[in-house]
Amino acid sequence: MSLRHIFVFARSRTALRLTGVGLALALTVAGTAAGAKQHGIVEPARGHISVPFFSPAPSVSGPLGIVPVKGTPSAKITTSVPAVSTPNKAASTATTTTAPNLAYAGGPVMTTNTVYAIYLAPTGSSWSTNYQSIVNGFFTNLAAAKNAATNVYAATTQYYSTSGTVNTPISNASTFGGAFVDTTAFVNTCSAQYAGTPLTVTTCVTDADIQAAVARDIAAKAWPVGGSSVFMVFLPRGIGSCYNTASTQCAYTAYCSYHSDYRDANGNDVLYATIPYPDASGVGGSSTACDNGGQHPNADWADAGINLAVHEHVETITDPDGNAWYDPSGNEIADKCYANYGTALGGAAGAQYNQTIGTGKYYLQQEWSNASSSCVLAYSATAPIITGFSPLSGAVGTAVTISGANLAGATAVKFNTTAATPTATSASSVTVTVPTGATTGLVTVVTPAGTAVSSSSFTVGTPPTSLAPTLTNFTPTS
Repeated sequence: MSLRHIFVFARSRTALRLTGVGLALALTVAGTAAGAKQHGIVEPARGHISVPFFSPAPSVSGPLGIVPVKGTPSAKITTSVPAVSTPNKAASTATTTTAPNLAYAGGPVMTTNTVYAIYLAPTGSSWSTNYQSIVNGFFTNLAAAKNAATNVYAATTQYYSTSGTVNTPISNASTFGGAFVDTTAFVNTCSAQYAGTPLTVTTCVTDADIQAAVARDIAAKAWPVGGSSVFMVFLPRGIGSCYNTASTQCAYTAYCSYHSDYRDANGNDVLYATIPYPDASGVGGSSTACDNGGQHPNADWADAGINLAVHEHVETITDPDGNAWYDPSGNEIADKCYANYGTALGGAAGAQYNQTIGTGKYYLQQEWSNASSSCVLAYSATAPIITGFSPLSGAVGTAVTISGANLAGATAVKFNTTAATPTATSASSVTVTVPTGATTGLVTVVTPAGTAVSSSSFTVGTPPTSLAPTLTNFTPTS
């Protein structure tokens, strides 16, 4: 099991028995199901800082985080972590809404995706009146709003995956594959992990239990698995959730949601997210601990649940395996804008909305835009423009800087008809190396918003070689 990062909350400070300015935490994590890895999490409980985990899950000890008392500034954690042998993200620090931008680590993204909603709802489970129908309605509306530039999902279109020399951008194209209500009885496997907290949890499920439910429901519905399917698992009111039976990092004491993946028996990558019920009062916690937006435009707890689900969904799209898009601190696209909602479009106090998606109104956190180095509620890419390049000529292997506008997120460059892969992009420039086989001709840059072609040609030539001097004549001859 690999847990890239987790967030600790201070909103309900009594849950961690915080009585001073801060508290150092120690944490030990034991493995769960084979092949599992948790990463890129988490929608943190309100007032959070982050605590890193790595794969395979080591025992981590020492001062992993300082949890501020409510009303005091959040502090970045200081931690010592073991080396990571795979190209996965670094340790996460406190969420930031400033640069640096997300960087690409080479892993896959979900260029398109299909969402499946799973509700774990044994007999007697409790939900708000319209929880499931509103969540299902959201995913239906999202599917109907494909390619819209007016919602938070549009920000994902800046990001891409690379195969060889081809960059394939993410499409703002989600499909809703349907929902399933799983009435299998819960087995309490981790309520003991809440000992010592003020929460009263009698039934608790681990990540292994979540994975078993996902596998069970995939089989029951014959749903497809792989890199384009994501399974959103929603828990009812009053049910606890912990990573395993050794960790004390659990829902309502450490996290509000997370996304993860595992390999099934056939080697398929199964992507999923766990969304505990956002109202923690069902276990004696704060009703606002996981409802950081505090706005319910649909007058239901589903509003808070949707916000958590979108956080995990967008991160799964841009960083499904923990090795695609994140910043140098390990923050993913939603982490960088956690609890940042921008300007509301309308609605009364307590029922404001900042998104109109399909026929629905929602209050969702913003997502990170590399193009503007900021958090955004919408994103509309502008067609790229090439104003020049330097040098004007060069041999294969020459580094070339292409200048212009709207070049951020460039997915491809061509020298005449030969493709090259950008090595660095910004709004005003693209850096690329002249590829093997390139010939003299115009330079082309492709971004998700369009294609730009230079007005002059780049000359591809062989570097001059040093020649020995040859004497052909002289004068006078005497």
